[in-house]
Amino acid sequence: MNEQVRRICALLKKDRPEYQCAAAVVLGELKVRDSSVIKELGHLLENGQDRRVKGYALAALEKIGSRESIPFVLPILASDTELREQAVRVLASLGAGVARDLAARFKNASAAERRGINLVLARVRGGDATRMLLEALQDDDEAVVEETLHGIRREMKTASPRDKRAFLAQIRTFLGSRAVKDNKRAKTAALRALGFLDDIGAEALALSFLGPQHDQAIRHAALVALRTMPRAPRASEALLKKLLPLLSETDHAHVVAPTLDVLRPMTLGKSAAHLLQDLAHSQHIDVRRFAVVKLREFDTRESVDLLGRFLEDHDPTIRDLASDSLMAIPTARSVLFERLLRETHMERAWTFARILKPHGAQFSKEQVRRLGDKVTRLLDADQKLYEPNLFLLRSVSEASARDALLKRALRRKRTKHFDDAARTLRLLERHGIVDDDVRFELAIMLLKLSPRDPQKDARDTDPALEHLSCVVQNPKFGLFDRLRRETVMTAEDLFYVGWHFVEGQGVAKDFGGKMLHLVLRKVPKSPLALRAREKLNRESVR
Repeated sequence: MNEQVRRICALLKKDRPEYQCAAAVVLGELKVRDSSVIKELGHLLENGQDRRVKGYALAALEKIGSRESIPFVLPILASDTELREQAVRVLASLGAGVARDLAARFKNASAAERRGINLVLARVRGGDATRMLLEALQDDDEAVVEETLHGIRREMKTASPRDKRAFLAQIRTFLGSRAVKDNKRAKTAALRALGFLDDIGAEALALSFLGPQHDQAIRHAALVALRTMPRAPRASEALLKKLLPLLSETDHAHVVAPTLDVLRPMTLGKSAAHLLQDLAHSQHIDVRRFAVVKLREFDTRESVDLLGRFLEDHDPTIRDLASDSLMAIPTARSVLFERLLRETHMERAWTFARILKPHGAQFSKEQVRRLGDKVTRLLDADQKLYEPNLFLLRSVSEASARDALLKRALRRKRTKHFDDAARTLRLLERHGIVDDDVRFELAIMLLKLSPRDPQKDARDTDPALEHLSCVVQNPKFGLFDRLRRETVMTAEDLFYVGWHFVEGQGVAKDFGGKMLHLVLRKVPKSPLALRAREKLNRESVR
């Protein structure tokens, strides 16, 4: 040690924290590996009272990187202060070889020190460090085991794929060793560590511990590991062969629940279809729900029939899930469509209609036609069951719904059932399926039902005239000619319309005038004609 370094080192002995901190910084930057320097820095850790000084001393030892610092740093690992992380970094900076030094001290270390040593080993990695970490999983102190697992989990987040593969190989050897053959705690902890590796290669090892010959705690740990490790989007046959039978077991907390967690995000293969049908009747409600959800992955008549039975399950969640699954299965379209056409129960009809709605784009023209005929027949029979059928028809094709209802309304109009015809067209109005043709026909039906009150207030709120007020604004529609050709329109109807519109402005006034002139031509010598002339003169219409 040269004189300058000796003088700097002497500052460490001063009872002045600022001198001690400054000296530690300089010695760390100079990376002085002299034993006396290490010893003086170590004394600060052993005897110092100032946490800030200890922090600078640890920082200096980390930069110097000498194994002689181990005895001084090791006690810091037993503390729960912020200095422990620094102590871990100091020891980890010594490299993989530090594992052997720590191994020599491990047996005599306190439980708190053992927990700290395991944090260092997890960070150092390497063969010896990993072996020691796994051996620590056999510790009698549960806190040591938990701290070790915590360190493994944290360090594996940043480990390289190579380090993870090496750790997996060590775990496989550890689990197969005689030392842990009958050690349930060690096996359980090692299996939990599998889940931290983020390595799909660990799947086969975890699956090998799911058999009934293993303790429930061990099986549970293997399932938890499977739940946390990466999984392929599609479940392998090996995985399904091991996991699906577990859903039939009685131990829900340790076996069934974690198995569901593993399987839920994955797509199941064809081999799962038959077993899912059995699981749909499980004693466990969440297994039944799982099966109902997963059945949507199988586009078969068997799946559709089974899900159809669940539409009336006592559990509302099962009913909803069955509906959602049927919405996703193409085969369900034709099956449920035929059931809807035959259905006589309102609630079931609504269920089928809602399920079929997402399938609407795939409906054939023949299916749309049959659905329209069904709606018409139900309306003719005055059965409320038309509602779910019309809901579906409207969802599939608004144009088809319009045509079917308009056609029925015109048929009822010809037989002078104006009230029923108006009720039919109002269904279109309620659902916003309205164009000028619909408005016109609805206005005709409502006119035939109107009291034709001549008072202005009554006319302003007459729905028949409101509809005609919309249509009259479209010159291409030819409202006057359409009304002139209407055989159901009487002179009184024409007079009422003309009387109202002639009081308006622009096209409405012209239309009203033409209607009153039409009355003059139809009944020239009637009292209506006299009133029409008076109205035309009063409104200055020629």
